[in-house]
Amino acid sequence: MHFYKPTKPEILDDYFNLVLNLYATALDVKKASCIRALLYHPDKKAPGKTIDAVEFRRVREAFDVLTDCTTRCEYNTRYEEVREEWKEYHRDLAEYARQEEQERLEAEKERACILEEKQRLAEEKQRGAEEEACAKTGRAARLEKERVAEEQSRRAAERAHKERDKAAEEHLRQWKEEQEVKEKQRREQRQKEAEAREARVREQYRAEQERKAQEYLAALKAQEELAAQKARQKEEIMVQDYLQQFFSGTADAEALRLQRRVRLAHM
Repeated sequence: MHFYKPTKPEILDDYFNLVLNLYATALDVKKASCIRALLYHPDKKAPGKTIDAVEFRRVREAFDVLTDCTTRCEYNTRYEEVREEWKEYHRDLAEYARQEEQERLEAEKERACILEEKQRLAEEKQRGAEEEACAKTGRAARLEKERVAEEQSRRAAERAHKERDKAAEEHLRQWKEEQEVKEKQRREQRQKEAEAREARVREQYRAEQERKAQEYLAALKAQEELAAQKARQKEEIMVQDYLQQFFSGTADAEALRLQRRVRLAHM
């Protein structure tokens, strides 16, 4: 069965291209865009290094989408579908690479078999001619000895052929294991980065809530103190009005002391 090279999804996985997740803030997007852009920007490449314009363009497109609130909201509604399409693409691409490698190894094996068969036929033809000539000249014993040597050589070639097949199969197995390990490492790295970003977001949210609570308590305390002060002032005015009924028009020192004493008692 022949595998065709899979086609990339039309919509890019902008979060994956910036190594972010759905909870990334605008600041996270800007920081990630700067870091990724430095990796691919043509002006930042060392002399002789390949300029990856496609990757740089992907970073710019991801930045434009994720920093615009309207565009990002529309993108987020489809992101699960987009992510699944890219996962399927990567799986198909890995299977395509495996199939290509398998076909290459099989083609090499087939070419080796054809060459060995041609060599065997040529050797048999040559051996037949030599045996016929030797039979006529009395060199049958020497030809038999050479035949035995050729048979040993043929068996050695068969063993070498089997060893090459075994080595090719081992190479394919190791290649598959390496691909699986690399994919696992990439998944673990993305998971760690996502968990770290989520932890930072939760800590920022907790600190913000704590700050708002402290501000609210401080404002509430100030309101209570102001209300208490107004109540004391109101009570003092009521006492003054009450005493004024009895001491109006009187300015003697005893009356003033009494007023102060009553005022102090109600503070």
